[in-house]
Amino acid sequence: MSETLKGIAHVSFAGAGFFVPVDTSSERRSLIEQIAAYSRTEGRLQVLTDGRRWMVRRAGDPSPDVCASCDAKINTAACSMAGDDAAYCLGCAFNDRRVSAGDAPQPAGTGVRPATREPTLATQRAPSPHPNAR
Repeated sequence: MSETLKGIAHVSFAGAGFFVPVDTSSERRSLIEQIAAYSRTEGRLQVLTDGRRWMVRRAGDPSPDVCASCDAKINTAACSMAGDDAAYCLGCAFNDRRVSAGDAPQPAGTGVRPATREPTLATQRAPSPHPNAR
C-alpha cells in the first residue's frame, strides 16, 4: 500500500470513493458515521487511514460478529485489516487516538485494548469523595 496522507482517510467502494479529514475527534466521529451509513447501502468498503488498509462490511454478513479488541457485539459494520480475519467494531478500528502501524488491536477474547486507547467506562473508577477511600 502506498503511504497515505497524514490526517486524511480515503474511503472507497464499487464505483466511487471520497476523502475525509481525520485530524480531530469530531472528524473521526464523522468518518465513523459515514462508514456506518455507506456500509448499510454499499455493503463493502475499503478505508485507507493511519497507514492501514481496512476492509469494512455490514455487520452480520455472513454471520454475527464480536469485536476482537473490546468483545462488544458489532451491530453496524465489521472492520478487518487486509489479510486478517479478525473483526473489529468501528470504534476500535477508527478510534479517536492515533494508533501506530505497529500497535495492532489485541487478539479476540482478551478484552484488552491497546495502551494508546483511553479507558472504557467499565474500567474507569469515579474519584472517591472520601480521601481515605480506595
